[in-house]
Amino acid sequence: MIYLKTELKDGKKLKVDVYGDEFYCLCPGCGKEVHLDDEMVKHCASDGDFGSTSFYCKECTKKRSITLGFCEFQQKNIDVLTEAFEKVSGKPLRTELYNALDTYNQLIYNYLSDLEESEKE
Repeated sequence: MIYLKTELKDGKKLKVDVYGDEFYCLCPGCGKEVHLDDEMVKHCASDGDFGSTSFYCKECTKKRSITLGFCEFQQKNIDVLTEAFEKVSGKPLRTELYNALDTYNQLIYNYLSDLEESEKE
């Protein structure tokens, strides 16, 4: 039998039996309670760290996958543009192109951050 053991403030020790379907965590995106299925529990057990592991709820997972998909897409664009910029012969123009790309990426990052914050409210 697996159980949790903790000591209360008055010094008494408490043991609580734990069953496989009794594992939960709070979604780090919205704070909603998430029930951990067997695969999630296996991940925690193999990783060896239940205390700092969290899982996103279905809704936040969907939102994050859209953002991450866009970021991966954007990174591919950056890689292509960086390669193209290396072929530009004039150093001042190449520097100007890098600065423009960096500014563009920062604007996208700020927009996505603002969007994420507004969805939390």
